[in-house]
Amino acid sequence: MESTVIRDEVLDFTRACEALAGFAHHNNGLTALERETVLNFVRALDVEAGPFAPEAFSNDPPLAVTLSNIPQID
Repeated sequence: MESTVIRDEVLDFTRACEALAGFAHHNNGLTALERETVLNFVRALDVEAGPFAPEAFSNDPPLAVTLSNIPQID
């Protein structure tokens, strides 16, 4: 049976998402580049964090390396 407890890291992520949504709301939205960056990250996270994530191949860069190339949102 799957646990009904949400781990702290997931709660931290949801709070960060709420903060980003609030930022976007108060700043008349995100730029096209910012929206594309967020969407790409969420898609990558879905693949990496899913219960049936594909097996990593030795030549695949870890997600952290991929994400380190994404500019931070100030």
